[in-house]
Amino acid sequence: MSAQQWPRFALLSFAVLACEVYTGFGISFNPGWANGWPFGITIHVVFSTVMSVLSFLILMTASSFVGSLIASCFAAIGVGDRHLRPAFILLIICCTAPAAILAQMCFMEIYASTFKMWPDGYPVGR
Repeated sequence: MSAQQWPRFALLSFAVLACEVYTGFGISFNPGWANGWPFGITIHVVFSTVMSVLSFLILMTASSFVGSLIASCFAAIGVGDRHLRPAFILLIICCTAPAAILAQMCFMEIYASTFKMWPDGYPVGR
C-alpha cells in the first residue's frame, strides 16, 4: 500500500467500527428480536451468539484501525515502507486469537445472564 492509502484505510476502519458500535448499541437494548426462532432455538443462544460475534468483529475492526493508524504514521515519515503491509497482516493475525477468546468469554457471560434474566424465554405480550 502506498503512503496515501493507509490514512484512507484508517478512516474506513473507523467508519466500520462506528457502524458496528451503533448496531451493537441498538440490538443490545432491544432483545426481543432474538426471541421466537424456529427449531427450538432460544433467546439465550441467539442473543449470546449475535452479541459475542459482534464483540469479535468490533475487536478485530479496532485492531485494524489501530494498525492502520500506526502504519499511516510510519508511511508519513517514510520508515519501513516495504515492511508495513506484512507487519499489519501480522498484527491482525496476532489479534485474532485474543479476540476469539474474549468473544467466547462474552458468549458464556451473556448466555448466563440472559438465562438468569429470562429462564422461561423472553416475555412477549405479557
